[in-house]
Amino acid sequence: MFELSITERAKVVANCSQRSQRSQRRLSKALPSAFTEHTSIQAASVLTSARAMERRHYVERAFGGLKQAGPAYADPAQRLAEMEEKTEALA
Repeated sequence: MFELSITERAKVVANCSQRSQRSQRRLSKALPSAFTEHTSIQAASVLTSARAMERRHYVERAFGGLKQAGPAYADPAQRLAEMEEKTEALA
């Protein structure tokens, strides 16, 4: 588990721009914590209910999907250039 930086927190809040001004004021001044794959699995493994086990597998699959998708989006500028080349070739 780690704590997000001030700039990371600002990005998260900016991504949630649908919030009203009133709810924006209620945001905590404390920096949020984020879980890594391993800490989330450890936290889920402490609980033994069927629902907790189901959620643990969901988290494992989600992180696995992120690992697989990560390299494909490692360089967005390069990916955009490739897409532009493909669309120009079609024209």
